[in-house]
Amino acid sequence: MPLSDRIRKLAQKFASPHEAHVSGSSRVGSEETECAVQPASKTRMALGEAWSASDPRTVMGERVGANSYKVNTELLDARLATTPIPTNTWWQNLIVECGDQPIVMGPYMVKSLNESVVVCAPTEMHSNTFVASAWHDDWRMDMAGSTRRVVAYDCVSVTVRYEGSTLATVPLVKGAVFATIVLDTQIVVRLSTIHAIIGVDAGDAPGSTIVQLNNGSTWLIWCESNVVLRQCGMSGLESPIPMQGAVRLALVATPSAIPALLSASTAIPIGGDVSINATNDSAEFAIAWK
Repeated sequence: MPLSDRIRKLAQKFASPHEAHVSGSSRVGSEETECAVQPASKTRMALGEAWSASDPRTVMGERVGANSYKVNTELLDARLATTPIPTNTWWQNLIVECGDQPIVMGPYMVKSLNESVVVCAPTEMHSNTFVASAWHDDWRMDMAGSTRRVVAYDCVSVTVRYEGSTLATVPLVKGAVFATIVLDTQIVVRLSTIHAIIGVDAGDAPGSTIVQLNNGSTWLIWCESNVVLRQCGMSGLESPIPMQGAVRLALVATPSAIPALLSASTAIPIGGDVSINATNDSAEFAIAWK
C-alpha cells in the first residue's frame, strides 16, 4: 500500500465524527474575527490540505504569548544566551521564569538559587492513581552575596556558576551519588536542614562527617580540604575555619555503603558523552564520564 494511502487510513481511524471545532478570536493586522463552536463537518480533509488559513506567525505569536514559562536569559551565561537551548530538557527549571524550581538529577532533587544551593533526597508519595516525589529542604548550603547562572550542559549534566561574594561551581550530573559544590574562594561553610540533627561524628576518612537526622536518614558530608564539620544549633552545620574546594553530600542507604562512598569521594563527575550503537533490533549505549 502506498505511504499516502496508509497515512490516510490512519487519519480516518483516529478521526471521530463527533468532534467539534472550537476557536476564539484572532487578530491579523487591524482585523479581528470571531468564531463560535460548531459541529464538526463529516467532510474529510484531503491529504496535504491546510488545517487553517490563518497567518502562522499570528498563531504562533498567540501561543507563545499565552505561555508564561519563558526562558530567563539572565540565568544563562552570555555565551549560551545567544544560542539555541534544548526544550523540555531535564534541567530547564534552572532557567525558566525565576529558575527557583527543583530539577531531578537522580537520586537527588536540587534547587539552584541566588545565595544558596538546596539538596533533597525525595520521599515517595503515592496513591492508587499516581506516584510522586515529595520535596523537602534536606540540606541548604549558604552562598551569601552570590548569584548564579547556567554556564554549560551536555546530555547528562548541567553546570551552574556562582559569582559574587562566593565563587563556586556546581556540577549537576545525572545519577551522581554525591551532590557537589566546588568552592573557589575560602568561606566558612554553613549547611542547614529542615530536620533536627541528632548525631554528628567524624568519619573514617579525612574531611568526612557522618550526620544522623531525626527523619531517620543518614548523610555523609565530605570536604576536600579535610575539614570536619561541627554542629551549630539544632539544624545546622559549619566548618570551624574558612575552607575551599569540594563539599559533597551523599545519602547513606546503609552503614555498609559508607566505605564505597568514601572511595569515590575524590572522583567528581562534571559531565559525560553518550554514544549509541544500533544493530538490527538491538542497541547499546555507553557514557564516557568526564
